Amino acid sequence: MMKVVTAYRCEHCEKKILISKSGMYKHEAKCFANPVMKACRTCSNYTIFDREVINTITGDQMHDGCNYFKKSFQEEGFKFKHFCKGWKPAEERNW
Repeated sequence: MMKVVTAYRCEHCEKKILISKSGMYKHEAKCFANPVMKACRTCSNYTIFDREVINTITGDQMHDGCNYFKKSFQEEGFKFKHFCKGWKPAEERNW
């Protein structure tokens, strides 16, 4: 028999769903889509490439990256950050 439960969805990324309210508070506090965290996903320097985009000079596939640091997130050791020094507010994006 099916049971009805209450679930909580992140208001920032709208992907994460938890049944624990306290768990969702913890997630939202560190969510990369939360503009308060000044993370890559809410920054105007964050570049999103369609997976089919190819660099016409090198022939390589383009990857999401950061215009401030001039790096791709495919580079070893380069990851999303919270409270980034290069963060600038971006217009709303639909994830």
